[in-house]
Amino acid sequence: MSDMIHIARSGIIAARTALAVTSENVANVGTEGYRRRDVASVSNAGGQTTPTTQPTGGQGVSVSEVRRAFDQLVAQRLWTATSAQSASAAHRQVADSLETRFTPGENGLDGTMRDFFDSLSRLAASPADRTTRASALHGAQTLATEIVATAQGAAQLRADTVAQAQMTTAEAQGILQDLHVLNERLAHLGQSETIGHHPLADQRDALLQRAAQLLPASVELGADGRATLRLGSEAGPVLLDGTGPTRLHVSAEDQLTLHMTAPDGSRRDTRMLTGGRLGGLAMGLGALDMAAQEFDKLARDMVAGLNQLHRQGTDVLGQPGGDLFTMDGWQAKPAAANAGKVQVQVDMARPQPLNGPLELVYDAGGPGWTARDAGGTVLATGHDRLVLPGVTVDLAGAPRNGDRIVLEQVTGRAIDLRLAIGDADELAAAADVLVAPALGNAGAASLQLSRDAGEPSPDALDVVIADATVGLVELRNPSDDSLVATGTLAGDGRVTLAGLNLQLQGVGQTGDRFTLRPTAAGSGNGATAQAMADLRSARGDGGYGVLDSLSNFQADLGTRAAAVQRADDTAQARLDSAAAEDAALGAVNLDAEAARMVELQQAYQASAQAMSIARSLFDTLLRMI
Repeated sequence: MSDMIHIARSGIIAARTALAVTSENVANVGTEGYRRRDVASVSNAGGQTTPTTQPTGGQGVSVSEVRRAFDQLVAQRLWTATSAQSASAAHRQVADSLETRFTPGENGLDGTMRDFFDSLSRLAASPADRTTRASALHGAQTLATEIVATAQGAAQLRADTVAQAQMTTAEAQGILQDLHVLNERLAHLGQSETIGHHPLADQRDALLQRAAQLLPASVELGADGRATLRLGSEAGPVLLDGTGPTRLHVSAEDQLTLHMTAPDGSRRDTRMLTGGRLGGLAMGLGALDMAAQEFDKLARDMVAGLNQLHRQGTDVLGQPGGDLFTMDGWQAKPAAANAGKVQVQVDMARPQPLNGPLELVYDAGGPGWTARDAGGTVLATGHDRLVLPGVTVDLAGAPRNGDRIVLEQVTGRAIDLRLAIGDADELAAAADVLVAPALGNAGAASLQLSRDAGEPSPDALDVVIADATVGLVELRNPSDDSLVATGTLAGDGRVTLAGLNLQLQGVGQTGDRFTLRPTAAGSGNGATAQAMADLRSARGDGGYGVLDSLSNFQADLGTRAAAVQRADDTAQARLDSAAAEDAALGAVNLDAEAARMVELQQAYQASAQAMSIARSLFDTLLRMI
């Protein structure tokens, strides 16, 4: 009878333990990182034959362990998929924002650019009309403002991306510290995994999942459950080991760089950020920088073409035109050791009288910021604004004593584009040289003239087709018909004579003559304005026009954004698959747990009934004695 009581008692204890574990599963169904617990039971060995007893088949049941539903390979697949999807999502966010900045539309940059070229066409038709001139000047100013605003928007997006990377790094640092604390607690529990390890392991896995969202990390779990993390792969730099967490911070002067300082003080930098939100932000930052470089080039090409033509034109007073736009500016470079955070804005006057670099040093107990030139001469002092010759520097933020900022001169950035003239009369709408076919020409050819940058305006000259069959042309002085230069037309009708780039279009005949005559003050021709307006479409050298270049740039951004979106969709699908695999292993299913509780309740009741019967039989036996 004692055997029956003992067996029934073991069944009650096992069922009660399993019910407690199942109840814990149900209670933690929404707890982050919690993994389902299972009870492992074993049959107790039976007793051996003695002079007074018979052998038995067993002595009941006992709980061998409470297992945590965890598989490191499955978990590693989930962490890897999480890291990849987090990276693609961060990259997608930046790519979508970038595409939005340059979205085509009449109210955007392309509409402003079309309006500007339309104003040049109107100027070409009425170069002497002051209202038309004022409209063209306003169109140029509006275009410059729109280009700068677009570039500033992209620059702000870059600054926001860097700030997000810094916040991500700070969050990752906190997770590494929390994991280090958990590692120490796990170490105190010893090598063998017991039920006491499980809550700590849940917390550890939740932290590892969060770490995977932020960083590309490889995880190794020790026998005692402690986690070792490395950046990227098993051969990557250590982020966390038994000595403690690595200190992290990022910089982004060019590419996003992660700076790591180990507990022993050794340092290591890397740009190989392939996963996690930080990796996605690094890819997004690369896309931003590429787009900024392409936009700068687009603006440079436009300005170079317009300036070259404008310099070859003449204004209302018959004076040669200068640059229509300028792209000179200043770039602020804070010292790496600065303790404060300061925003710098530099406004320039025309012309630019100051040469760089300039050094700004902050003295908290003195005049605030002091600006010095390359020779150390003090140029200005102030707390929020420095007024220098031709340059005004505004500083906002929270500087610290000793902070240093270097201002360097730069050129060719869209963000620095400005109108170089301030009066509509300065618009060089007329060609400085008028090209016209002679009245007696037998052919139907026309002649176009251009000059390289820096080439002076020519005096009166004639261009003569000396031999149409071989393309021989001559440059002659009209006063005495003396020969100035000679050359042979290329297949596209181009030739350069005495620094003049000539292109013959159409069919010319031997003896045809074209006159080149300087433009007088107040000329009513708008040839230069028309040539500038023509830059909107394909150029004569086969290159894209300004509007086509902008359209191609916008299309490229859209194509890249679409590729990033597809990659993110793929990464999300892989994460969903890995998460489903992990959930099938370790997630709590309330329906399954409810069924399990009913089963365990029946087992508990059956064991209790067996104990009751055993006691009743034992009492009956006692009464028979």
